[in-house]
Amino acid sequence: MKPKFLWFRITIGFGVLLGLLLLVQTLLTYRFVSRSLIHQEASRDAVRRVQSIGRLSRQGNIDETAKLGPILNELIREDPDQIAWIRILNFDGKVLASGGNHLAAPAYKPGEIGKVIGNRERVPTEVPTPDGKVVVALEPLRLGGPPGAGRGSGEGRGPGDGRGPSDGRGRGGRRPPEAAEIGLYLSGISTKFGPLQTNLIIGLMAAIALLVSMLIIGLSAWNISKAKACIALTIRRVKIPVNNGK
Repeated sequence: MKPKFLWFRITIGFGVLLGLLLLVQTLLTYRFVSRSLIHQEASRDAVRRVQSIGRLSRQGNIDETAKLGPILNELIREDPDQIAWIRILNFDGKVLASGGNHLAAPAYKPGEIGKVIGNRERVPTEVPTPDGKVVVALEPLRLGGPPGAGRGSGEGRGPGDGRGPSDGRGRGGRRPPEAAEIGLYLSGISTKFGPLQTNLIIGLMAAIALLVSMLIIGLSAWNISKAKACIALTIRRVKIPVNNGK
């Protein structure tokens, strides 16, 4: 094979490889960015749900986490296609109240929830369920009034213990930190993909155009080389000198 044809084939090969890399990179980028947008929307939705829990608990004068079950179930009934479950947990991972089917919910080690909540850049996780993938978001939950609320009369306290009537508060009326875990169906999370889809289409078109161009150039070169080989073979068979102008 002549060197110029070898380099030509190498160039075509690099062009095809570049087109494939561009195609794969475009698809991977779209998948990564779309997942990030979905997780961001899930986090925002989880914050809205937690705010709803706090508002409804104040309206119902509910100051004990264990009594939140009806509120959680009501929120799920209002949007069953989006909310898979809601759980209220303490930082030791113990479930204090729950609603929905949370059999596939993740388990937490003691202290793990506190670390997740303390991370401002926390990202929701995805877990598989029989009804499809669920995006799980953790958000801090605060119920009742400010620290120290309900410490006036001292009713229900034991002698000298300085504690409230077993409402889950710690010393000084402070409620132990709690978190709300919101499980959202991945298929139910909606966000805008307009600009992202435009970039996807442009990237795919560029990659496909490059691949088609390399394919056309390669086939054309192959046909030309085959034609030249056929002409050369014909000339040898009839024994016509190539440089004979007569």
